[in-house]
Amino acid sequence: MYIEKIHLISFKGFRDFTLKCSPFTTLVGLNSSGKTSILQALQLAFDICVLAFGGHARHDILRPDFSGPQWESDPSYGVNRLSFGDPDALWLNKITSVPCKLAVGLSGGVELHLEIPGRNRYVLDVIADGQSVKNVINEPTNQKIVEDMFQLRPTYVPPVGGLSPSEDFQPFPSLTQKLDRGLIGECWRGNLYWLCNDGNNEDFDTVRQIVGRYLPDANILQPRLGHDGRPQILIEFEQDGVTFDISTSGGGFRTVLSLATVLHFSKSKCLLLDEPDAHLHGSLQRSIAQMLLDHVADTGVQIFVASHAPGFIAELPIESLTWVDRASNQGRSCDTVGRFLADLGAISKADAVRAWGVDKILFIEGSLDRNVMDQFVTLCSKTNPHIKNPFADSCTIVAKLPNGKGDRIHLLAFQQLLRETFKVDVKIGCIVDKDYDFSSDNSSDDVTVSGPLLVTLGRKEIENYLLDANIVAKATTTLAEQRAKHLALDSLPPTHEAIEKKIVEIMDDKEIRDVVRCQLLPRYRQSLDRGLDDSTRERRGEEWFQEKWGDPDWRIRNCPGKDVLSKLRAWCRNEYSLSLTSRLLIEALEQCPEDVQDIASKIQSHFYG
Repeated sequence: MYIEKIHLISFKGFRDFTLKCSPFTTLVGLNSSGKTSILQALQLAFDICVLAFGGHARHDILRPDFSGPQWESDPSYGVNRLSFGDPDALWLNKITSVPCKLAVGLSGGVELHLEIPGRNRYVLDVIADGQSVKNVINEPTNQKIVEDMFQLRPTYVPPVGGLSPSEDFQPFPSLTQKLDRGLIGECWRGNLYWLCNDGNNEDFDTVRQIVGRYLPDANILQPRLGHDGRPQILIEFEQDGVTFDISTSGGGFRTVLSLATVLHFSKSKCLLLDEPDAHLHGSLQRSIAQMLLDHVADTGVQIFVASHAPGFIAELPIESLTWVDRASNQGRSCDTVGRFLADLGAISKADAVRAWGVDKILFIEGSLDRNVMDQFVTLCSKTNPHIKNPFADSCTIVAKLPNGKGDRIHLLAFQQLLRETFKVDVKIGCIVDKDYDFSSDNSSDDVTVSGPLLVTLGRKEIENYLLDANIVAKATTTLAEQRAKHLALDSLPPTHEAIEKKIVEIMDDKEIRDVVRCQLLPRYRQSLDRGLDDSTRERRGEEWFQEKWGDPDWRIRNCPGKDVLSKLRAWCRNEYSLSLTSRLLIEALEQCPEDVQDIASKIQSHFYG
């Protein structure tokens, strides 16, 4: 039995996230992207499964007790074990209308479901072939499923941190209590001591050999107890004939020792390794990656790794790599390692282009621009199959302009530098907001011969495309339906008419109107005949602005979209208790605007010919 799929709902910032798993799964992503949260979700689900089948009475139970399983109970033990401190941390201390749910898909058509509808209650279920086994748990086939889950029960191994100079010996039950509270840093030596002493002493020679293979200058000694009044656990190593305590070693040495011990002594069939490459230099990262791959091949143990170390990632097969981002709804598979490394910032764009076959770079202004444009181009490609989506192209790097729109004037020089200095030939495109450019109400472009494609949105900024009553109505209706489904509470979303009225009301606000007026009116006056006197320019400018501002479509295109959308969200939250997220609005997009269709066609022609 191994884990094939993970589905998280309202768990530590994941709204609705699905991850496909393999025997060796590497979670790659930026800091705080959710890699560790996925590992914690796996351990939490299996820990509570163990609690349900006898674990409440005995935390170190190895086989399930089928006499009166507790399908519903208090989850505080499992939560504390993962150092959440409080069940509310499952929701990042936020009140949500959607209960926290974890679903783990296992081989053989088995699923482990965990729902936490409140801070003092969990609901567990085991699904086999689409049916719950709650009422038929006494059948041998169903008991075998739970026994296999106990054997699979994942072991979470956190990154190795600093150690205190000494650690007192603790009986195994006391050690277990500390581990159950997530305090592995306070009992690192004790955990290592008991792992080694639970097996044969000869087994430690294997650990010593593994450590020596990667760090030949350090000879690890067998863990032992000191002879003081209150015995301390001593883990020492010899180097150049001198014996040192493990606390004086570098983080890399402790990391290798931890991994070697866990791999050799752990009885778990699934290991959750959080940054096992921490404190390791590049060559050792690659060696550790190969050690883990060999362990999976030799033992059949399933391994999950969270990492953002370039040397470690580059050593792994691409099918094992998955990009994790809380803001997305599923893990992104890897087509080329270079794109992952470039997204991490581990290598430069030029290195990614040279080494990994990337031949296109698309510059944008922000992350929301990327998500909205990705959805728009996806919609555009459905009506026109010849349109390719550069945001989903493994040979295209999507990068942010470091200092915003003004940087686009440097792209031609950047492209020439790549060609002449680095001998790298790439096509470059750039999409920027219209802002308060007066030249045109539509998207514009500027293409030099063999140079970058520069295109401008037809609206002030990307948020302006979300200021649509149809989009907002669909998003709020979806949110209200979720609340009704999960809480059995009727929640009426705002009507289409109410949303339209509110958008108009926000636009009529003097502050919003004056922002647009102060930006565009001077630009219009400058465009008038220079032979006109100032008073005539002033009068014509006011007439022009009044006419334009009276056009609802023009207001939507040119208003400060971020400010208007922020006020609209506040209204939904205050009046209807609905949190209107960018993701919900993006998912509600149903058609691609004409100016974006034009941009997609130009990018298609420039990038793909």
